[in-house]
Amino acid sequence: MPSQSEVLGMMRSAFPDVQWTLEEKVTEGDTVAARFTMRGT
Repeated sequence: MPSQSEVLGMMRSAFPDVQWTLEEKVTEGDTVAARFTMRGT
């Protein structure tokens, strides 16, 4: 399974103009969940 850094690198390679927008973040104890919108061509 690829690491988060590897996945981000693959996304940047496939979509050089990619932009992420953090839509929502939820924290409960030591767990964090985030929802992003990704845009690119």
